[in-house]
Amino acid sequence: MTNDQEREDLDALVKSPGWHRIKAWATSDMSAHMLAATEQAANVTDDAVALNKLRQVIAAKKAVEMTLNWPEDRLKALTAVAARDERDQSFSRRGGL
Repeated sequence: MTNDQEREDLDALVKSPGWHRIKAWATSDMSAHMLAATEQAANVTDDAVALNKLRQVIAAKKAVEMTLNWPEDRLKALTAVAARDERDQSFSRRGGL
């Protein structure tokens, strides 16, 4: 798959109403699970165990956020590469200094 095709696919994805629904659901669901898990961790009397549970909650939150942000982040990176390539080609067509 070329970068142009990947960029087009990701652009279509991030503009899709379905993607917006998935993000809204995942964010809402994640918040509810995080609250429940945090409350459970707070009820643990062993501080080390409670801290480990909180670390697990944070790791899960970061994983979900990373997954949800990946399409936009990748699209930005591909767009920057395309813009740089276009500038480089434009410069080489005009000749160097």
